[in-house]
Amino acid sequence: MSLALGKTACRVLEQLAGLLRPGESCHLVGGALRDALRGVPSKDLDFATPCDPTELARRFALHSGGTWFSLDAERRQSRVVLKAAAEEGEATCDFAPYRGPDLAADLSRRDFTINALALPVCGPLTAEALFDPAGGRADLDAGILRACFPATFRDDPLRTLRAVRFASSLNLQIEAGTARWLIEAVPALSQVAAERVRTEISAVFSLSESVPGVRILLESSLAEAVFGKAEPGFDRQACCADLERIDRKIFRLLCSGGCLAGNCREPLEDGVQGMTALRLATFLRRWNPAFPERTLQSQLRFAKRTASVLRSLLELKPEEGMRLQTPPPTIRGQALWVASLGPVPGLNLIWLTVVSADDNAVCSDQAEKICRNYREISRDGRIPDLVHGDWVRNCLNLEGPAVGRALATVRKAEIEGRVQSVQEARKVLISQQQKGVDKG
Repeated sequence: MSLALGKTACRVLEQLAGLLRPGESCHLVGGALRDALRGVPSKDLDFATPCDPTELARRFALHSGGTWFSLDAERRQSRVVLKAAAEEGEATCDFAPYRGPDLAADLSRRDFTINALALPVCGPLTAEALFDPAGGRADLDAGILRACFPATFRDDPLRTLRAVRFASSLNLQIEAGTARWLIEAVPALSQVAAERVRTEISAVFSLSESVPGVRILLESSLAEAVFGKAEPGFDRQACCADLERIDRKIFRLLCSGGCLAGNCREPLEDGVQGMTALRLATFLRRWNPAFPERTLQSQLRFAKRTASVLRSLLELKPEEGMRLQTPPPTIRGQALWVASLGPVPGLNLIWLTVVSADDNAVCSDQAEKICRNYREISRDGRIPDLVHGDWVRNCLNLEGPAVGRALATVRKAEIEGRVQSVQEARKVLISQQQKGVDKG
């Protein structure tokens, strides 16, 4: 049976085979083979060699036109990044020496049996040619996630989160012994660099279905290890129900391809898109709605923008969603209302359609329309003021912060529908100033 490696992997294997010198050995290993067995081509390729592969990697980079750089000089690990082909996209090839005296020993020290697979670079690209000493192919067929050895999680506690990602994304059942070893290793997760934890937890909340992964996080105490203690009265069932709703909402938006779909795909930082933030906020709303923004940055190492977006979502009151039924009457008023919701207005709109009492098609259509109106009015993420600041300074004799307060008054009046033109805005400001004078 031929392996579904894809054009990129086949081309890379052919090039590497031609670069090997007499006596040299090189194997494709790990996830690319797991995915090929599932019929999913991969462009992230890992290669293992008996000795230091640095020179081979450099030769390959020179031959393929890729870029070589060192990942870990001490462990002699390096990477070659291949430029994007017309229809294939960018690819990465990682090179590392065996983790033991031979290939079998190398594979036995990997995380899970489904990743303990190897294929010789020089040979047929078939499933029959796979070297599979741990029975990973059988486990994949049976839908089982099994650790390669008892110390899998002790060797690298981050593998506890990787297990969650693999089990939920590949629809695998964690084998009983593996589940026991995982739970025993949860306390050691505190020893892992926060950046690595953030990357894995973001990957779990980026999956198209977040509930399976979150259930494992809750059952294994990993959620507590990552996010701290839950609020008293945390409702697991309600949390999962909320996540199912946001998953359905995101799926419908991505299928529609509208304005809000772009906000779902908007990158906030490496590995975190808008939809990731929506799922994380949905979880945190039940887990701990007061989750501090500084903790998101200091302990989980989320970028400042991501932490700000998450906090803004958590601070939105569900009652705010009532405005979707009766939005401000003008396009400017709607745009100003959306801008007031948070740093990524489209995400706040999506969030309101889910957490408000009326999560229906009318709400979604209204949110899409308001999002388009916001994009039409905003300029580089900002909505120009209806009244120019110079008029406020010259006609009302205001200076400094007082000008900003006056303009904020106009924006609020526009959102409330009391102001729809420049003339009305000026009247409101003149009237407000006169009241202040009379009161004085």
